[in-house]
Amino acid sequence: MKTFNLMGHTFRAAALVDGVLIDPELPAGFDDTANEERDPAHRVFEDLPFIRRTESLEPGFLQAWPAGVRFDVRCLDGGAWDRSTVWGMFGTLSAAVECARAGRRVTRDELCEKTLAYLSADVRDALIADGLVSVPAGSEDAAQAVRQNVDGVVEKTIRERLGAYAPQALEVMGR
Repeated sequence: MKTFNLMGHTFRAAALVDGVLIDPELPAGFDDTANEERDPAHRVFEDLPFIRRTESLEPGFLQAWPAGVRFDVRCLDGGAWDRSTVWGMFGTLSAAVECARAGRRVTRDELCEKTLAYLSADVRDALIADGLVSVPAGSEDAAQAVRQNVDGVVEKTIRERLGAYAPQALEVMGR
């Protein structure tokens, strides 16, 4: 293991490729600790994608990864409540580094959840009152209405509330 300084922190990892840590040493309990219970040793990895290398000669593994190696891009980004999120699995280090450097694309469900996390009840109610989000018949749940009608959330609200996620959110919405 080598020592690398990145974003004001010191990390130990097998390598650093184009600013991406390869097989970093992770703190104890890193992939089995609830996000709200994480200590500072875990938090230095927040929003810092890294790559874990897995090698195997097992027949099932080789069927999926003929070279016998897989590079998993992971990130502690809140996508999972108790572990780092898998951004992708790749057969080459260069493809994994490209993914880590490009950033993970937010899925539609994640976009909805992030939208809800940033919108106050008053904002959700205003979206409904203004007709930008419709509440399904028989439903009084504004959060569910936003989740089901994310396409109706206006661009200004997305830009103000989602910050760094706004470009992906707008792309998902086709704006």
